[in-house]
Amino acid sequence: MLPPDTSSNPLPWRVMVTVMQVQGSFPYKIYATSDHPTFSLGIFLWSIFLQVFMFAMSFHGALAFFSEVELDLGTTAFISSAVFMMVVLSLTPIVLGVNSSRLARLLHDMSVKKGVSPPPSSRCWYCSPQTLTLLIILSLYTIVNAYMSMNAVGTSGYIGVLLFLPISLTSGVSYLLPGTFSSMLFGLMTRRLVAATEDTVSKVSMLLAPDGSYKRESDVEAAMLALRDLDAVIQEVEDQRREGTRSLFPVISMFLLMAVLMAIVCPYTLKGHTPFYGSIFTILLIAYYILGSFCHLGHTFVGQVSVAERMLKSLRMRSKSLSFSVKVSQVVVSLSPLLTFDMCGWYRLDYASFLGLINTVVTYLVIIFQVGGITGDPAPFSSLWNTTSQA
Repeated sequence: MLPPDTSSNPLPWRVMVTVMQVQGSFPYKIYATSDHPTFSLGIFLWSIFLQVFMFAMSFHGALAFFSEVELDLGTTAFISSAVFMMVVLSLTPIVLGVNSSRLARLLHDMSVKKGVSPPPSSRCWYCSPQTLTLLIILSLYTIVNAYMSMNAVGTSGYIGVLLFLPISLTSGVSYLLPGTFSSMLFGLMTRRLVAATEDTVSKVSMLLAPDGSYKRESDVEAAMLALRDLDAVIQEVEDQRREGTRSLFPVISMFLLMAVLMAIVCPYTLKGHTPFYGSIFTILLIAYYILGSFCHLGHTFVGQVSVAERMLKSLRMRSKSLSFSVKVSQVVVSLSPLLTFDMCGWYRLDYASFLGLINTVVTYLVIIFQVGGITGDPAPFSSLWNTTSQA
C-alpha cells in the first residue's frame, strides 16, 4: 500500500512510484491493499535493458558529438564534468535499485501508520508551484538535450525526434527524481509528526480547565497517555528518518557533488570557444536547482519539527501540573534529534549549507578566472582522439 498523498507532495505517490519503475530504479510492485511490496522480475529486467541502452546511446552520441568539438581549456573541463555527470546518472538507478527493498519496506510501513490527514479532494496537484517548476525544468532540459543530440549525431526529422526525445526525457527524470522522491518521503514524516502533535494538543486542551489545572486525576492520566503516544510517534519518525537518510545518502551525496562541480565548470566553459551554450545554461540551471532543492528539503523538515516543538512548549506553559510539565519537557527533548537534518552524520542539509555550497562555488570560480584563464588555440577533439589511439 502506498502512503497517503499530502498537500505538500509535488506528485501523487502512485505517479512517483510509476515514474521510478519506468526509470528503472524501483523493481517492486506496491499494491492498493495492505499486502507487502513484491519484487518484480519484469521491472528488474526492464531496468537492466534501459540502463544498457542508455549507456550505449550516450556513448555513441558522445563520440559523435565530441569528434566535432574544438577543444580549449573550458570545453575540456566541461567535457570532463559531463563524463562525471553521465557516470552519476548511470549509477543513480543502480544505487536506488540496491536500496529499493529498504525503500519499499519504508513506504509500506508509512502507509499503515495513522495520523496523516489526507489532502482535500479538490486538490489540483499538477498546478502546484513545485510541480510546475519540475515540469518547466524537465521540458527545457528534454528539448535542449534532444536538439543537441540530434545535431551531434546528424539525425533529423521524425526518426530523430522519436529516438532522442524519450532518451532526453529519461535523462531529465534522472536529474529530478532523487530530489522529488526525497522531498515527498521526508515531507510525509514531518506531516505525520505535526498531525500527531496537533491531535495530542487538542486532546490535552479539552482536559485542561481554564486555569490550567485538571479537574480529575483521570484527566491527568489521559493527558499522560496522549503524551506517551506522541513520544512513540516521535521515535518512529526518528527511525524512519534514519532509515531514509541511510538509503538515500549515496544518491544525495553524488548529486550534491555533481551539482557543485557543474556550477563551477559551466560559467567557466562559457568563457571559451563552446558551441553548446543552450546545454550549458540548462545544466547550470539544473545544478542550482539540485543544490536548492536538497537544502530546502532539510530546512523544511527542521521547520516542521520546530512547529511541533512550539506547540508542545505552548501546551507546557498552559498547564499548572508539575508532573505533566515534566513529561512535556521530556517529549520536547526527544524532538531534539529531529531539529537537525544530517545525512548519516556526514553533513547537514539546510539554508546554511546552501550558502556554504554557494560560497564554495564562488570561491573556486574566482580562483579559476584569475589563475586558470582560457589559453591556447582550440584543437579539434577528433585529432586528439586519433593521436591518442595511434599512441
